[in-house]
Amino acid sequence: MDKYHIFNEIGAGKNSQVFKGRQKKTVTYVAVKRVAKDQMSKVVNEVQMMHALRHPHALKFFDWYETRNNLWLILEYCSGGDLKSLLRVDRQLPVPAVTLFGGDLLAGLQYLHHHGVLYCDLRPSNVLVDDHGVLKLAGFGLARRIPTATNKAKAPKNRGTPYYMSPELFVKDGVHSYQSDLWSLGCVLYELASGRAPFEAAALPDLIRKISSTEPDFDESIFLATESDPEPSSTIQKFSDAVRLFLAKAPLQRPSWDDVRTGYFRDVVPRPPDRPLPPQPLFDALARDLALASHPMNDETPAKRPRESTGSSTKSDDPLRVSRTYRDRRRTKTEDTADQMEMSLGDDGATAASPPTEKGAWYESGLVPSTEVDGNLLECPADGQVKPIVGSALAAQREVCDEASLPFAAESQTRLAEVEHDALEKHLVLAYKALVHDDDASHRRNIVAYLAARCEVSHVANVVVNSSFVTLLLKLARRRDGDASLRRQLLVLLGLLVRHATYVVPDAADDAALAPTLARVATDADADPATRCLALAALGELLFYVATQDDDDEDSLEQSDAWRVDPAHARCVVDHINHDHAELAAYACRTLENVLAQASAKRAAPFLARPEAVAAALARRVSNEPTPLAW
Repeated sequence: MDKYHIFNEIGAGKNSQVFKGRQKKTVTYVAVKRVAKDQMSKVVNEVQMMHALRHPHALKFFDWYETRNNLWLILEYCSGGDLKSLLRVDRQLPVPAVTLFGGDLLAGLQYLHHHGVLYCDLRPSNVLVDDHGVLKLAGFGLARRIPTATNKAKAPKNRGTPYYMSPELFVKDGVHSYQSDLWSLGCVLYELASGRAPFEAAALPDLIRKISSTEPDFDESIFLATESDPEPSSTIQKFSDAVRLFLAKAPLQRPSWDDVRTGYFRDVVPRPPDRPLPPQPLFDALARDLALASHPMNDETPAKRPRESTGSSTKSDDPLRVSRTYRDRRRTKTEDTADQMEMSLGDDGATAASPPTEKGAWYESGLVPSTEVDGNLLECPADGQVKPIVGSALAAQREVCDEASLPFAAESQTRLAEVEHDALEKHLVLAYKALVHDDDASHRRNIVAYLAARCEVSHVANVVVNSSFVTLLLKLARRRDGDASLRRQLLVLLGLLVRHATYVVPDAADDAALAPTLARVATDADADPATRCLALAALGELLFYVATQDDDDEDSLEQSDAWRVDPAHARCVVDHINHDHAELAAYACRTLENVLAQASAKRAAPFLARPEAVAAALARRVSNEPTPLAW
């Protein structure tokens, strides 16, 4: 590092900073990238890739160094910044300019692909502009060799940036390919020309649904042509048609490199390198065996769903509205880094809560040393463990279903655990219809009892809790003037659903959503204690799920817009810790103990707003005070 002068910062990411630098005793300017040392594997991958690249549209790599706490990369300096900064200033570019930029990007991708490298993370912030307006591909942290049976295990753990990822990368066996890079290119070209990404959503599940099943807006009015263009409509139409091909849902329907070189971009794409394109064995097998071209994610004709017979027929009445999102998402565990998302799978292919920490927020909070409890008593074999909030005591309040009286044929837990997803949906639609159309409280209780018994199968719980089915359950549970027994059974079902689900779609920001409804019932002074206890237990399970989600990157799409513990809901739990009703206090204390045992201090912060309440929970825990839950 003593070869360079380091000047001002010119960019920054989650784990890195970029400075302008100059080689000593020369006028050669460089970009000096400082990366945290815990990103070693990603940096090594980036260095290995860049070191072998020699192309005018790939950023030059000069050297790298390692110091005690950081890794330093010496890279080509591009005074024009990145395309994201350019868009921030100009908002959008005319189609002819985007076409020329597309030629630069295609030239870079063509070079990579012919040398057996997939870029895997094409986005505006990863494309730099040099002094002459030439685009350079940068940020090779996720780049990889073409997947094969021998190198599959060496793939970077992250699949890319969600806004620019192709539909097939959101499924379990999806692999990167030439076609997935061209999809990302289509997203970038669309964004440069229109000023916005082709697919936008506030939450990750909604984004996945849009990418998989909706088409971007290609209306001529959102694009710009140059003032001197004699036929602007024709120019825009030809560009739109080319980009639309890149954004085909089925990867085999996207252009091949031969198609690209003879199509719209033929005048701006250089001749290919004098070497053939390497084969893509894993991708070819996936496309053939799984028939990606006709994958359900590409079916734009949704199956008919039952509607409530009362009120207007709206989208929210669709009982399994979210189930297609869940079907893709249930096989995927995501962990964002910067703007990227890791796709990995649990044992059962479902998203699970964070693994136990050794000393959760009990120790991270800083509150433990300030209490009067002997610190030696705080560390015990049970630390980091959790006990069910909705456990056997709550499940025991579940009514027994009279299966012979059901208006549909009952299925056993074993059968429902084995059936295909579509068959499960059809079966649950029958239960939904029965709840909607039968006003008899005893009949509804029997249906709810059936669902409560079957939702111990996680797949069943996932489908119900992540669909508009749960909206119907909440609607019935909010009715204070209805049958009290039915209301309690509905709360038992909601608690068991949250307990057994392995993935819960983030709540909508309205009072009718899951968490606000449970909190409202739990604090309803007019409700009987049993009803409040059931609501508080279900809320506790939900808040524990939320508090133990991964939070490595607060700026990532999933974590910034997905589940967070609402301070009002945390306060609802904390306020019940010293409640006169012993069972309410017990459910509250169990919730707090579970959260603080596993959640990070950041996630548990809403529960730590009142230190005296935490101290009370600690005292109860240390004294092993007996409760109705038989802790």
